[in-house]
Amino acid sequence: MKRFFFAIAVFIPLLTINSCSAQEQKPMEESGRQVIRKMRLTHCARGVNACEKCREMAKQEKYCLLTLFAGNGMVARPVTAVEVEGTTVYMEYDVVRVFGSRKEALEYADKHQVAILKKE
Repeated sequence: MKRFFFAIAVFIPLLTINSCSAQEQKPMEESGRQVIRKMRLTHCARGVNACEKCREMAKQEKYCLLTLFAGNGMVARPVTAVEVEGTTVYMEYDVVRVFGSRKEALEYADKHQVAILKKE
């Protein structure tokens, strides 16, 4: 009785596009690294339809300091619309800070030269 052995080779393609980690991903350069926007926050990825905490948080809008990222990253992030040179672009963002009041956000923006985006 003859026995045959088969060798199976598995090739894993190398990711060359967007292969950087979240820390290495370059923030957008066009309008600065950070912006302030008034927005509704969520608690988790399930959103207001499935999460009670998200429904509670979404009842009020807060001024938030956002770091915007250009391009598609290898990290799941929320996306927001930003106007760059007259064109609406959807960019990933991280919430860096939530301000307690409009006054606090304006003071931070003046001190750190951060743009405040208008609500669309």
